Amino acid sequence: MRPTGLINELLWWPVGPRRGPNKLSLEEFALIGEIIGGLAVLVTLIFLVIELRSNARTLRANTNAESYKNWADQNSVMSQHPDRVAISQAFDPTKTWDDFTPEQQASIQTMARSIFQRFQSLHFQYAAGILDEKVWQHNLVWCSSLVSYPVWKTIWENEKTQPAFSTEFVFAIESAPVVGVSIGTITD
Repeated sequence: MRPTGLINELLWWPVGPRRGPNKLSLEEFALIGEIIGGLAVLVTLIFLVIELRSNARTLRANTNAESYKNWADQNSVMSQHPDRVAISQAFDPTKTWDDFTPEQQASIQTMARSIFQRFQSLHFQYAAGILDEKVWQHNLVWCSSLVSYPVWKTIWENEKTQPAFSTEFVFAIESAPVVGVSIGTITD
């Protein structure tokens, strides 16, 4: 005698007669379809999780690489700027805002805003979880150290009040440790 039950019936189906030669009822086909459909959904979800993790890693890697590329581009722009000497001297901790002419101050101010906006972009990427912690911390400390220099502090005191910068970004910069910044100086 053969075992009973749907699973056993399905297992015996290829080898024994059932309501005619090897025929399943419509209900049995529907049950098999549901089982296969459920397995297909499970396999699809597993694949989706694997792909999402892979895409997240790729997005973070691209974001990190792009952040460094943006700084390289910024340095290139600064090196070609007509007031590059004055901009470079703005990184000198012995210089003050009043050491520069109004034209130089305008160039330094514009360059500084661009730099602060790049830092804020990194802050948004970090807050969204797509910028690595180490990359953000490195840039955060660099920026907070930068605004400790007299010229940059003068600029930052004005810039941080502008609507272009979020309160979260301003707080992050002002609460980060200061370790000092050195980019060297360009002379005539």
